[in-house]
Amino acid sequence: APVIYVLAQVRFSAITKLGEKYIPNIQERLRGEYPRFQHIQIQEVAVPVEGSGQVAQVVSNPRWEFSDRSNRAGFIVTENAITYQTTNYTTFEEFLEKFSAGVAKIHEELHIALTTRVGLRYIDLIVPEERESLDQYVTERLLGFPLHDIGREPGQQQTVAVTKSTDGMLVLRFRQDQSDVIMPGDLADHTLVPSRSHPVGRPKAILDTDHYSLLDGVEFTVEDVNDRLARLHEVTSDAFKIIVTEYAWNKWR
Repeated sequence: APVIYVLAQVRFSAITKLGEKYIPNIQERLRGEYPRFQHIQIQEVAVPVEGSGQVAQVVSNPRWEFSDRSNRAGFIVTENAITYQTTNYTTFEEFLEKFSAGVAKIHEELHIALTTRVGLRYIDLIVPEERESLDQYVTERLLGFPLHDIGREPGQQQTVAVTKSTDGMLVLRFRQDQSDVIMPGDLADHTLVPSRSHPVGRPKAILDTDHYSLLDGVEFTVEDVNDRLARLHEVTSDAFKIIVTEYAWNKWR
């Protein structure tokens, strides 16, 4: 199967002093299944509102990561979000069960009040075998310019689409090239062990499917978040089946 990375995330009203007050207890609750722990400071540039007269500043945001023994799955906790990520994806049902169990334990400590965003994101690596081509795996409309007929090298190109869904916004990014870069830039700093690598020089495509719902302070419950993720997954799955060919679907299945 092409899935190499999946994340589910729920955002909520920010909780201050998270590290000194809650993280030790969260670590104790998750330790049995996620014994790996690290505290990371993420440097981000805060861009001011245009015309405010302020200048851009570098802001340090804390992040706490809890990973399993193999370092292929785990939780990221920040002051306003819980993320479950894995490079060892099997089925959505198993993924949701792991997410739900961990979020329930974290919620027992944080007592989250309001949900502001729920998201589900898949990264798929599509690599044709010898004597195969990408057009056997994905719809021809995604492949763009026939660069192999224009230049001496296939080059690289990307297609991006954004659309409203029944439950939020769906962002689709399709990148094709021959480099060894697999993960999108905003996910390149994840610390999990990758599930696959890509040899330089082999044609490949990355399908990045990001589906999320923005919420106006909905009361937080684990059941509500699970229901929203299930609906997001249903649309994401339908989009994937439209994008890939019957040849690819039968081969991966």
